[in-house]
Amino acid sequence: MEEKKNKLRIYIKLLIFCFLCLFVLITIPFSKFFNSKLNKINIENYVDFNYVLDKDCSVSVLDVGCAECVALKLPDGKKALFDFGVDTNNGVSNMYKEKSMSYLKNLFKDDELVFDFVVLTHPDADHYNNFEYVFDEFQINKVYRPAVFYSNESHITETNEELERAKQAEFLNEDKTDFGDELYTISTDLYRKFLNKIYAEPNCEYEYTFVKSGFLTITSNDESKPYTITFYSPYKLKYNNNNAFSVVAILEYNNHRVCLTGDATEEVERYLCTNIDLEAVDVLTVAHHGSNTSSTQEFLNKLKPKYAFVSVNSKTNNYNLPRKEVIQRLEISGVETKNIFQTQNCGDLVFAIDEGGVYISSTGNIVPQKFKWWHVCLCVIVVGGIVIFIIKPPKKVKFKKTR
Repeated sequence: MEEKKNKLRIYIKLLIFCFLCLFVLITIPFSKFFNSKLNKINIENYVDFNYVLDKDCSVSVLDVGCAECVALKLPDGKKALFDFGVDTNNGVSNMYKEKSMSYLKNLFKDDELVFDFVVLTHPDADHYNNFEYVFDEFQINKVYRPAVFYSNESHITETNEELERAKQAEFLNEDKTDFGDELYTISTDLYRKFLNKIYAEPNCEYEYTFVKSGFLTITSNDESKPYTITFYSPYKLKYNNNNAFSVVAILEYNNHRVCLTGDATEEVERYLCTNIDLEAVDVLTVAHHGSNTSSTQEFLNKLKPKYAFVSVNSKTNNYNLPRKEVIQRLEISGVETKNIFQTQNCGDLVFAIDEGGVYISSTGNIVPQKFKWWHVCLCVIVVGGIVIFIIKPPKKVKFKKTR
């Protein structure tokens, strides 16, 4: 009799456990809803992705790994790129190339595939190694290139052509027969091919990003929607490394500003803090993928960004980027933790401006998923199983009858 009771108890427990598992499984299709509730952080101005792309002006920081590609849709209809690189890690580069090209083509919809201008901030491979795809798929009307020149004894013809270009730009005297110590040169085959691609592009102009006097400024063709893109650097013709040539530019429209930084170094940031009257910005693209060789506290305090976008993939770089100290500096400068977005978590990020204000969105989870619904489901099943099968109910206390 007791054995039958025990079997019955086990069957009942199994039945209860099965019902519990079934209930949990029924909730799985609604994981996205529960995840949003578990990780809910109120991000101001966050809207639907497709909605934000239709605004007057948008800045898209593409998810290209630990590299950089920033696409601009400007109020006068122009479209532009600041850098066009993808992660150099062989395991992901092809995937990022296809993904980024798909995103860029989507910006045009029914329009012709024409970029009014592209900007190479500086000649590091992860900022322009996708140039062949860009030039092959799109018409490029103008290129802003750094005053970094190609020089290699193995390609003397192209080296001499670069020498002539430096003279035409009045960076060198006409009697010079080589670059000497006056200009910065590199000898990589990738840079040679990039330059050749510029000069082979039909109806394509080029201009150096060197800020000779005053600032280099791009303005709107539509008087009803005025905007400016102002280049504040590079301000010298000779630095010690590629990164220092990075363009630091600010896009301003409707009293809102976005600061683009490439891989700008501490030296560049110090110069800007000392010589430029920097105003607060809405968005900062964090320099050098969050490296601690950039994003000085003084520079961040001057800009006072509300949002920070970091183009990074922590799994494909050997420098532990973004660095914790850089994230801390951003927070000290006033950026709320919830407003520091990394492409590796959020996917493609976009910031837009129109007459109504500013908007922000992404193709992925704008909020990192610290808690996931399947974690809750697993806990419910484990705890439920322990309660049902292991924890025994307290025995009934029998009271003796008393007269």
